[in-house]
Amino acid sequence: MTSKPTKKQQRLTPTQARAARRSRKQSRGKFIRYGGATLIVAIALLLILSLILPGLPIGTGSTGDSETGVNLNPFDNTPEGSWIKIENQGREHIFPDTEHPDYNSYPATSGWHYNLPIAPVRWGVHEKIIEDEYRLHNLEHGGIAIHYNCESTNEECQNLIVSLSQFVDQKVNEERFEIILSPYENMDSKIAITAWDYIDKFESFDLDRINAFIKAHHNSRNAPEWAAR
Repeated sequence: MTSKPTKKQQRLTPTQARAARRSRKQSRGKFIRYGGATLIVAIALLLILSLILPGLPIGTGSTGDSETGVNLNPFDNTPEGSWIKIENQGREHIFPDTEHPDYNSYPATSGWHYNLPIAPVRWGVHEKIIEDEYRLHNLEHGGIAIHYNCESTNEECQNLIVSLSQFVDQKVNEERFEIILSPYENMDSKIAITAWDYIDKFESFDLDRINAFIKAHHNSRNAPEWAAR
């Protein structure tokens, strides 16, 4: 049976002790050199990314042809259709009565808007005009807004309102879609439908066109807060 070495036997000679100290010192030096090099590489990568990422269209929805609606943003998978893409104006939250620049479309599809607790507004049918500053928060969440502009005393307009209201009621209350319907005065068409960065306009009730827009844009990843409800 082999006996354990005594403390005296385990004690290093002066030469061995110096060699051990040199070995530990060299190991620490290698660790510092390699660790320092890794840190420098990481910092360099962060600097490169900081220069590249601001130029990418991540979450901004700012790329695309506003005349044709052709989607040029690789992070926005919105298909082409009858709608057009509007240049993004940001999504700054403002307080009520705060002045801001004009929107670049009416109804607006992005830009300055109110925050909680006054926006977003309730999904569903509204009989009164909803200001853009309220409604945009709904679009920011991936919702859809349908607008009509006609004289409510006119029989044709009344029929349009009934058709749109029944459609939205079913979509919101039975199919659980996030859609708003409301009148809107300041637009150059009888009907407009909007999502974040996108708009389609037409003059008569077109169920296929409305459904196509909703299918393409409802809960779209193009909306900055599409997962919020």
